[in-house]
Amino acid sequence: MTKFAVIYESPRVGPEGESIDIEKGANKVTIVTVAEPSHALAWAKTLVTGGARRIELCGSMSPIWRDKVSRAVDGAVPVSSVTFGFESIRLAAAFSANFEAGKDMKDAFIIRLPGADAQRDRTVQKRPPQISTLIAVPDAAGAVAAAREMVAAGVELIELYGFDTQDAASVIAAVEGRVAVGVGSFGLEVARGRNSKFSA
Repeated sequence: MTKFAVIYESPRVGPEGESIDIEKGANKVTIVTVAEPSHALAWAKTLVTGGARRIELCGSMSPIWRDKVSRAVDGAVPVSSVTFGFESIRLAAAFSANFEAGKDMKDAFIIRLPGADAQRDRTVQKRPPQISTLIAVPDAAGAVAAAREMVAAGVELIELYGFDTQDAASVIAAVEGRVAVGVGSFGLEVARGRNSKFSA
């Protein structure tokens, strides 16, 4: 069973935030949009109460919020946040600057969910100037195909959720440096076994 949550920031969402679920049999991801990082704290508590076994935060949230969210849920589940490798820093910084300047920007979140169909299990959230495409894929091959599709569609930043290191490397190689690719990262407390639900 896979049951986890993604929280990402979009300043133009309402103060209460929004959530959508993608379910495939026993596998489920809840995607939450918050107006500012501090709103992730209450959402995280609700998500854990609802059965989420890990939480992944978007790259616009500093790793400081990874710690704050983890504390908010008393370390009950592992909390990850997206970070960008050196090859993506310039592109990610340009994306951020253009977003702050009010330019129309396209990003994509590719989420690994066993049993997902990348063509059916997707949604586009338009909150000008931000247009976000959320795509659930079943495996690394699906992620590579989705990433290439998003690059061709003019997306300028991609974030990956639910992937292991090898899968993420495949996507980074596939986009050939044309867009920034962010990957979820966990702190050493997970490796030390402080979060027993990491395997979810």
